[in-house]
Amino acid sequence: MLNVLLFLIFFVAGIFQLSIAPRMSFMGGYLMPVLDLVVAWTLIRGFEHGIKVAIFAGILLDLLSFTPIGMYTICFTIVALVAGGLRNTFFADNPILAAAAVIVCSLVFYIVAILVLGVVGFAYPSLTKVLLIGFAISIAMNTVIMPALYYLLMWMDSMFPLPVEPEW
Repeated sequence: MLNVLLFLIFFVAGIFQLSIAPRMSFMGGYLMPVLDLVVAWTLIRGFEHGIKVAIFAGILLDLLSFTPIGMYTICFTIVALVAGGLRNTFFADNPILAAAAVIVCSLVFYIVAILVLGVVGFAYPSLTKVLLIGFAISIAMNTVIMPALYYLLMWMDSMFPLPVEPEW
């Protein structure tokens, strides 16, 4: 049941991110709820679960978008790796600190995306002031919506807890 709910949430967020959010952009920046969901799920459940969700979300967005195949998968996988490292330090249980983790993970996402797009020869605009302002606005928007998505996924985690292995 949890996998079905996660699929639906990520699918709806992916459709929103690729079709509606760019049309609601402000100064070049727009919401990326899939990035927030990957970071939140990794912070809540840990790296093993986060990497599975990151690969699924990456493949989903790769298939739905016009970017080179694999760009989102690589970016989200590295973001899950960073979020897993942040979880192990001090970001695990606090939605406010999860919003701070999204800032770090968004920066990582954009850096990796620029590198991947550059490697495959995809025409990406130069890092102008306008583009950097768009990145900053997008990161701010992701930070604002992160607590709501974090609470949603925490609720799902409480409804469908991980099975506990008996210790013998």
